[in-house]
Amino acid sequence: NSVDSAELIDGAVDDSHIGALAASKLTGALPAISGASLTGVAPTRATMPAGSILQVVTSEFSTDTSTTSTSSISTGHTVSITPTASDSKMLIMLTGSGGHHGASGGWLKLDMHRSSSGGSAYIGSGEKFRASTTSATSTATYSWFVLDTVPSADGITYTIYYRTNHSSNTTYYRWSDKGNPLLTVMEIAV
Repeated sequence: NSVDSAELIDGAVDDSHIGALAASKLTGALPAISGASLTGVAPTRATMPAGSILQVVTSEFSTDTSTTSTSSISTGHTVSITPTASDSKMLIMLTGSGGHHGASGGWLKLDMHRSSSGGSAYIGSGEKFRASTTSATSTATYSWFVLDTVPSADGITYTIYYRTNHSSNTTYYRWSDKGNPLLTVMEIAV
């Protein structure tokens, strides 16, 4: 009442008649496996709920940078990111410490620009950052958050611009040992 392997043909024993299979019996190349059959794998963009953080890119700026321009000019501080989807939001966060030197009441004004294959766009202006309205030299600590709508799934570069309120003031985006500005972009699923 037994059948030995010599009497079996390929495929003669179906899955329901196999009790257990030792790991030592699994040798050779495995067949292709669909990712849909796997568990415990990283979620894809399509499975992430709204509000999920899809990616984070950070840029630290370590160059002393100053201007006496009253027109907004680039600081040279940028961060680039390629969205995983064209309907994402980008949360841009900037923290740092600059300042001004010159006439009393000086301030540091920040602007943000976005460039992509669709062109360049101004997307926001920060407050007039300053620590003192009466001192000729003042450190300005800034913390600024902007939520941007992604124009497409193409690569995007965000750039910080700055200016001063008067040409007799020197405004600093990064000022010596006051700390490095940190620009972070988080892609958010919607």
